[in-house]
Amino acid sequence: MEAPQRNGTGIVICAGGWRLPMAWANIAILRGLGTWLPVEAWHRPKEMTPAAARLLRAIDAEPRQLKYLDAKGYFNVPYAVVESRFERVLLLDSDITPLHQLDWLVDPRQGLRASALFAPDIGDMRNRNFFKEAFERIGLEAPVCPDDESRCKAVWETDSALVVLDHGR
Repeated sequence: MEAPQRNGTGIVICAGGWRLPMAWANIAILRGLGTWLPVEAWHRPKEMTPAAARLLRAIDAEPRQLKYLDAKGYFNVPYAVVESRFERVLLLDSDITPLHQLDWLVDPRQGLRASALFAPDIGDMRNRNFFKEAFERIGLEAPVCPDDESRCKAVWETDSALVVLDHGR
């Protein structure tokens, strides 16, 4: 798959199927808090009806259908980030309810000064079926650990509840 032409800053959220009500409510809350960054609301084929797409557009969120179809559920998240048109991404899980405007996280003058901000989790990515391919799709080699049994920081999962990523770095 060819990498998209990237430009600007925006929010990426997976909003298909059962995640739609939570995603819609949380985007609406962000709008109420004053966040006017563009939003891409990602879904798999058949996960979003025309009426659902209209609801998202009513709060200035653009429905986007994933091209990579093997991932399901939360495993859509890395593909949404890769397929996003944004250079600087504020990734939100659909079940995260913001209590404050989040624009500052992607403002280079105030927020992210590195290429990414992640929250650690307790899982091991080596157990995920997308592990190697997810790294390869963004032009990186998957991390290697000293042995298959050790707890290795290079392969800790992250809680994708909130991730800030700059594709340009």
